[in-house]
Amino acid sequence: TPRAANRIAGGNTAPVLGHIGDRTIDERRRFSIQLAAADAEEGSDSLVFSLAPGGPSGATLTPSGLFIWRPTEAQGPGQYSLTFRVRDNGTPNLEATETVTFTVREVNSAPVFLETRPRYVKAGDTVTFPTAIDLDLPAQSLSFRLGAGAPSGLTLDPVTGVVSWKPTEAQAPGQYPVTVFATDGGEPSLTSSFTYELQVFPGTTRVILLDVRLETVGVRLQWNTEPGETFQVEFKTGLAQEWQPLGTPLAATGASLQAVDPTRGSGLRLYRVRRL
Repeated sequence: TPRAANRIAGGNTAPVLGHIGDRTIDERRRFSIQLAAADAEEGSDSLVFSLAPGGPSGATLTPSGLFIWRPTEAQGPGQYSLTFRVRDNGTPNLEATETVTFTVREVNSAPVFLETRPRYVKAGDTVTFPTAIDLDLPAQSLSFRLGAGAPSGLTLDPVTGVVSWKPTEAQAPGQYPVTVFATDGGEPSLTSSFTYELQVFPGTTRVILLDVRLETVGVRLQWNTEPGETFQVEFKTGLAQEWQPLGTPLAATGASLQAVDPTRGSGLRLYRVRRL
């Protein structure tokens, strides 16, 4: 025009994605990185980041470019390809991509002890229980040994980790700490230990062992019985509260009885079983 120089509008140019590069990360550990990108039309274009389909489960990338991934135990060891994209809002929309290979390293986990509750047994009876397992995938073989001070007659299978003991009358009554060590074959090798509490009652003692488990149906209680016995399950919601009956009395016809409390919640709830 006579008053201003003519300007020719330039076409949209693709954004430039900052180099990411291949990465090596560990399973079960959080990895994060903030991606960067630039655009020649800064001020007019808005950049949005995304992952192309086909990446590993659990990997996320926010529209602003924050990438987060915590590989699971099952994902390591392994290699995974992820394609990162950044797109502008120009006309037409243009994008830049980079495909990155993530190498997930296996990280050894120490053996884990299960069923760590105290054990109760009468003299002359046998108590048997497993101890530790390996949660790595694939699972490793474990070796087991007893710590010092285990009671006479108690055995530990060095391969399976199963404890077995038949206490004598001379060992009742009494409380016995039993320490078990479990070692895996990983790199590096890791060892865990746990001290179980075993309580022995005289053989003439009538012992009722109550097992309490939280299930989808509620709290399940199970205990040992003898035919002809009658029991009342009771509960209370605080130490200072009075015991309340849970249902009606139950008559035993076999070696065990069980009851279910359907109440679910986060509050305190105590249980006991009385033989009537």
